[in-house]
Amino acid sequence: MLETVNPLYLSIINIFNLKLNRIMQDFDKKLKELWDGFNDEFQKFKNGNQAAGTRARGFLQDIKKVAQEARTAIQEKKKVAQEARAAMQEKKKKK
Repeated sequence: MLETVNPLYLSIINIFNLKLNRIMQDFDKKLKELWDGFNDEFQKFKNGNQAAGTRARGFLQDIKKVAQEARTAIQEKKKVAQEARAAMQEKKKKK
């Protein structure tokens, strides 16, 4: 006999899935824009434009920020899933 899963846990996991999907879609878009900007500025820097080197470093810093946001969202999702599994196991033990 299959046990029913607590709807609250499913709701929490679904919310985090939606949040993660939105962040990852934004991440894809932002990362492409930032990478293109970095690449343009880096090419200018290689051709001797020193100011472009500063702008290229700025793009790299922004890439780092966006990547950290994605890493945080992924870790949050993993944590919620682990907590939900632990709660379900605890519920099974009590039966």
